This record gives sequence, C-alpha cells and structure tokens, in this order.
Amino acid sequence: MRSELEKSRMKLIGRFDQSGMGISEFARRERISVATLRYWINKARSKEQKRESENPFTEITVNPAYSSNQIVITYPNGVRIEVPVG
Repeated sequence: MRSELEKSRMKLIGRFDQSGMGISEFARRERISVATLRYWINKARSKEQKRESENPFTEITVNPAYSSNQIVITYPNGVRIEVPVG
C-alpha cells in the first residue's frame, strides 16, 4: 500500500509527464530542486519496471462462443502464433 507521500509524488510525476515541460522548468514551477525531481522520477520508473518484470505473462480467456480449433495471437510487429485448442 502506498503512503500519502508516495501518492503525492506519483501525482506530481504524472503532472510532469503531461506538462510537456523540461525537468528544470517543471521543477522551478513546482518549487522543488531538479535533483529531487529526477530522483523521484527515477525511483518511480524503477519500481514500475520491477512490477512489470515480476509477471511478464498476460492471462488470456477464451470465450467458448467464439472458439475455433486454434487460438491465433498476432503481435504488432507481425509475428503470428497459432496454438491448437484441446
């Protein structure tokens, strides 16, 4: 569970991401040091990457009404995987 301080920092980082500003300009506007903002951003991003790497799998649920004899997964890069059902 996140602390209130961490939630506040995440909101600030979200505002930074949406602002389109550089780190220096945003930090000055928010009255925090550039080093502090960089630290918070790096810390948040590393936690996010760690969470994503903990479970790299995505659950797929097949609706029986639309089932056929195979499941086809097509990635954006064009790679296609066909898995027989059963």
